[in-house]
Amino acid sequence: MRHIAFFRASFFRASFLQAGFLQTALASLACCHFNAKRFTLARVTVVALSMALTQCAQPPVSSPAKETNQRSSDPSNQAPAAQPSNQSSQHTAGRQHAGRQTAERKNAGQDSISQPKRQLDSPHAKQLQRLSLEWLRKSPLQTEHLSLYLFDLAQQQLILEHRSDQPMQPASVMKLMTTSAALDLLGSTYRGAVSLRISPSDASALAKRAPTAALYALQQPLVIYGEGHNQLQRRDVQAIDETLKRLGIAAPSTVVLDRRWMPLAPVKPFDENPWSWYNVAPDALLLEQNTQWYHLSANSPQMSLRIAGIDEPIQVDSKKVRWNEQPCRQNALQQLHFQWRGTPQRPLVEIRGDFPRQCYLSGYAQLLPRDWGWQAAWQRVWPTARLLPRLPKGSATVEIARLEDEPLAVRIRSINKDSDNVQARTLFAALSTAPAPSQQTNQSSASTDSSTDLSTDLNASAKRLTAWLHAKGIDTRQLVFENGAGLSRSERLTASALGDMLRWQWQQPTRFEFVSSLPIAGVDGTLKTRFAGQAAEQCARLKTGTLRDTTALAGYLLPQNGQGPYVLVAILNDEQALSQGIKSFNSWVNQLCQAQ
Repeated sequence: MRHIAFFRASFFRASFLQAGFLQTALASLACCHFNAKRFTLARVTVVALSMALTQCAQPPVSSPAKETNQRSSDPSNQAPAAQPSNQSSQHTAGRQHAGRQTAERKNAGQDSISQPKRQLDSPHAKQLQRLSLEWLRKSPLQTEHLSLYLFDLAQQQLILEHRSDQPMQPASVMKLMTTSAALDLLGSTYRGAVSLRISPSDASALAKRAPTAALYALQQPLVIYGEGHNQLQRRDVQAIDETLKRLGIAAPSTVVLDRRWMPLAPVKPFDENPWSWYNVAPDALLLEQNTQWYHLSANSPQMSLRIAGIDEPIQVDSKKVRWNEQPCRQNALQQLHFQWRGTPQRPLVEIRGDFPRQCYLSGYAQLLPRDWGWQAAWQRVWPTARLLPRLPKGSATVEIARLEDEPLAVRIRSINKDSDNVQARTLFAALSTAPAPSQQTNQSSASTDSSTDLSTDLNASAKRLTAWLHAKGIDTRQLVFENGAGLSRSERLTASALGDMLRWQWQQPTRFEFVSSLPIAGVDGTLKTRFAGQAAEQCARLKTGTLRDTTALAGYLLPQNGQGPYVLVAILNDEQALSQGIKSFNSWVNQLCQAQ
């Protein structure tokens, strides 16, 4: 602590430190990986650096209204159509191009994005502009399907934009919108939770129990109420049992799994791989992300199935399987349908579909009914407990304990670095429960009775996110939100809206938490192997987005030469996305990072 305090004091007293040094120091610290328990100490110093960078490396937020593009007010749910035009009219530099119409945006105060400079007065910015235009000219990509945005945060200059106002299918860069909004609306200390609840009569009886008396047997069900805890493991069931014993409560005889926080509606799989981990539907009580390690063996006409966590042998009915002579591949599992019967103690599954005659598969997949994981997990600590579907209507409950998730500042790392879809979708749903600005003070996240429970609503989340962006002075008229993860055919973003949000986020106190959640090129997350050994390694902090016909990058470039930092957004909606788009985007980012 003494060394850290001395470094911090010396850091702020040194009058000769320039913005480039501050920026490099912040970039280096953002590369570090902190253990969650040691996170607080390291964060104090880095946030101080972040605040210093905001004051020293950036011009103050200007008060005049920002000029922005005049955009269509009719949002589109379809991919942008290709409209041939000559290349010189497809991109702009510094917002100076023929035929461009602008509209004054009302100043939204200090919480809004500031007005960019019209002229490129930085030699380095001009160099990046020339590099970018040359890259775009030589690119093999269909430029009418491409959207780009490059902004210099230090100079407050828009270096390049190309079709930045066109609504694009964003893939997983949509997660940046969700996580940034959550940091602001829910707070960096927000936590999902599991609430343990009992009836008021049981609570009253428990309060009268002598400390040395025998454990109290609940007369009504134990209610396990989910509030979006995304890291629940089987060991947490053991922790729940230990908590009950500390409170003087014996093993419950009946249990209710209460999912009212996130009412489940039928969700169709995004693609033809319904059992894959990325297609897991969000759930208020998601245990081990509802995925299990499985072993499936087929030797026509017999099949056998083992699933981790289900101790009893699984009886398999494979009479309706259509056997074929295809080679055994991992995606063969996706052609099967599983109909479960019985209980976790006496499991029976009927399997239908097409499958290779001789095949052995193993891996992770979401195969079990959502409640079976819970029942199998508590079987060892509460062997006689029965699952009840619900409490009688109007039943009141009292919270006696909570099991909380990691704080949001930590949780968004797995969302952005690893592109965790189910966590992003759960967090997007939680936006609908965020208090209104007038209610954000003196509000506790814990509730002591069920009358204060809130339920999530995806439509309300979409409206809340739209209103939040609008309050920042960001044009939302062509944006479409569905689940906040980008695992959608209907969600749409514009490169300018995403770029403007990233500009706003850089000015916020939560900048460190946000930037440290992004994949570091060549180091971790979805960029662990991408850019490794190249110019962009550790320079780029970029969220990736990939679908069959989409590739995207969005985030920050933090060059080690004292220039920048820069906001970068690149989205391609084209059948070339995977074959040519990724390689071409890599080339552009490398050129930007190595420019002197």
